This record gives sequence, C-alpha cells and structure tokens, in this order.
Amino acid sequence: MTDQDLVCWLCEADSVADILRRFRHAQELTLQEVADYSGLAKSYTCMLERGQKLPERDTLIALLLAAFSLQVPLTNRVLLFAGFAPMHHKLIARKAA
Repeated sequence: MTDQDLVCWLCEADSVADILRRFRHAQELTLQEVADYSGLAKSYTCMLERGQKLPERDTLIALLLAAFSLQVPLTNRVLLFAGFAPMHHKLIARKAA
C-alpha cells in the first residue's frame, strides 16, 4: 500500500471501521488472522469493523502495526483520521532498543 492509496481511502472513508475493513480485505486476511496478529479477540475485531465499538488509541496502533504491517507514517495518518495524536518516531525507537 502506498501513501497515496491510504490518503484516497481516508478521503472516501466514513469511519475507522471502514478503514479497518478495507485494510483487512486488501491484505486478504481473515478476522481470526487480524485478531491473532494484534492480540485481540476475534469477536472484538469484528465489532470494530462493524462500527459497534470504537478502538482505543493503543488498540488501533496494535491493529495497524501488528496486523496490517503499516509503517509509522501511514499509521500516524490513520491515527489522525481517528482523532488521536500521532506516534513519535523517537519514542518508538527508544522502546525498541
């Protein structure tokens, strides 16, 4: 996925649920795979995709980084779309060290 693809998706999206569903379909993942990669319950990921629940910031980060393998700049765009503060690159580097 390119940065331009994501920007188009964000412009067309109605909600975070729509974005999560698009990511999953684009990467041809099942709900169970998304749940396994992100460490969430399958039922919870399903509720997120249906818009029945709104993810917390850390949950959204887990989904975007772990399940969908997005890089930090793309993850930050989705976080901003969802109304959350972006991640800071330096902080992530320190935690990884």
